[in-house]
Amino acid sequence: MYPTLKPGQQLLVVRDTTFTSAYRRSEILVILDPNHPNNAFIKRVVGLPGDNLIMQDGSLYLDGRHVIEPYLNGTPSAPESIYYEWTLKTNEYVVLGDNRSHSTDSRQYGPIHLKSIVGKVWLRYWPPHQLGQVNSKNQQLIESDLATSLE
Repeated sequence: MYPTLKPGQQLLVVRDTTFTSAYRRSEILVILDPNHPNNAFIKRVVGLPGDNLIMQDGSLYLDGRHVIEPYLNGTPSAPESIYYEWTLKTNEYVVLGDNRSHSTDSRQYGPIHLKSIVGKVWLRYWPPHQLGQVNSKNQQLIESDLATSLE
């Protein structure tokens, strides 16, 4: 999840489903590896149940609208030229790493099921000078919504 999260940081994860049942786009989650359920990954939610997502030409599209992902720091949403498309069913999510060129995520294993979500990353508590909420910033922006809000 570099550059958002860095090696050596310690995180607090909320596991109680009463707090995490309403996942939102761009939140960072801990998920079970679909191929090795004893391992866990940290990934960002980019697709929610009912969404239609397409990745093409380095960009992410949600229901036909371009998604701006500020947490990628200007790197493309899809570093390779492979076309991806997901139409998500009930309890399915698309999760991607922030370091897309070095991430194993829904591009390889497809959507994840709600049951694979361990919890929501809530707080970075180590090192102390980086203490703070993790999911409180860097929200996705839909390009057409951004233009409307600036008018």
